[in-house]
Amino acid sequence: VMSNGTAVCWGKAEAHYTYVGPDDGDVDIWRCGYMARYFRFRPLESRGGAPSLVGVSIGEIVLFGRDTSTRLTVDTVTNPDGENPSGYVPFQAYDADIETKWEDRSGGALVFDMGAEASVESYKWSTSNEKQNQDPISWVLEASNDQEQWIVIHERSQTWNGEFSLIGTVDVRTNRTNYERNAYSRTFRGACSIPTGQVWRGISASAFHFCGVNGAGVGLCWGHNNWGQLSFPATPCGCAQEYKSYCDCTSANFESYIYRKVSIVSSPTQCDASGRCVNLYSDGTCYSNGCDYIY
Repeated sequence: VMSNGTAVCWGKAEAHYTYVGPDDGDVDIWRCGYMARYFRFRPLESRGGAPSLVGVSIGEIVLFGRDTSTRLTVDTVTNPDGENPSGYVPFQAYDADIETKWEDRSGGALVFDMGAEASVESYKWSTSNEKQNQDPISWVLEASNDQEQWIVIHERSQTWNGEFSLIGTVDVRTNRTNYERNAYSRTFRGACSIPTGQVWRGISASAFHFCGVNGAGVGLCWGHNNWGQLSFPATPCGCAQEYKSYCDCTSANFESYIYRKVSIVSSPTQCDASGRCVNLYSDGTCYSNGCDYIY
């Protein structure tokens, strides 16, 4: 928490699982808050093999900032050196129509020109209407301000992770896994997507959820809620209590008190074993003498 009350987060995004499969080992790495004019979605592996051999196709990509209800505005979408069949041009990957598609037989990258600097904090993509062997299962999202030096924002470089970006169904007759067409992947985002517009007094970080108290004394928690750890006392929380369900809750009626550590002098009747005062008057002072400090 910075001196002006804003918060900065870094490290592995362990609070945002995006893996659906037989192992729990998946963790996303994400560079949050990076401002750039250009973003590039670069396929590394298609479901049928190398993108340069089998190609790549996508119905739609949607880029978001912190607000996942509003897609970011993009000026142009290009596919440098791409080989696009007639009617499957790059901008059809960002035309808000999941029924259209972009295809590159040579498996190249999509470059998004935002028109001005922006920060991509989350995104999702959809399968095209056909050719599931061209679904990307491994890719990297990069950012640049000059289209020469690219910074990795998010990477799905292990195919056994990216392969499960969509849930497939097995055809028992052919033993082939089929993936729904014109269907969106899950939304990929980083753990530093914390509640915005807050002036923080303090934040506590766990492996899979986070809680903080803002300047108004209101508590906010976000992350996984598999044990109900996001819920506040006597405050309704709409988050599902289940494994790997990402959500957030606010303590609408929860009173949070922050006391500075201060020295006091009195007798020992109201102190715990560590010397902390355990009974306070409403103004935050200790009932009795002898305690070393209060919070």
